[in-house]
Amino acid sequence: MKVVDASIIVKLLIEEDGSAVVRELVKKEEMVVPDLLFIEVANTLATKTRLSPVQVKEGLELVYELGLRVENTDKKLLVEAAAMAKQKGTAVYDMLYAVLAKRLGVELMTADRKFVSRTKFDFVKLLDA
Repeated sequence: MKVVDASIIVKLLIEEDGSAVVRELVKKEEMVVPDLLFIEVANTLATKTRLSPVQVKEGLELVYELGLRVENTDKKLLVEAAAMAKQKGTAVYDMLYAVLAKRLGVELMTADRKFVSRTKFDFVKLLDA
């Protein structure tokens, strides 16, 4: 089981460096995400790609079919993420993934080099593309 962030899930929808590795990860691991993931992926597909509205819709439908284990963002998770984000100089939504991984005692897999270098958490792993 691994927590994965939006940067990982987007690689399943848009062919880019690391996409093949992520496809293999999906086959082997149960993937856990905070409920925020769906909003982040939708925003990325809608604002940072050249996908048509139909392709955005299809991509999001695929995400919902992945069988992700979704954890709700409760008060404790959000408060801890906000405090850690302030301390490490990251976005709260990025830190939610790390705090969730810490809570579950599992690794967080990300393609976000900046997040990895800022946090230096030993349980946060950068995707090897």
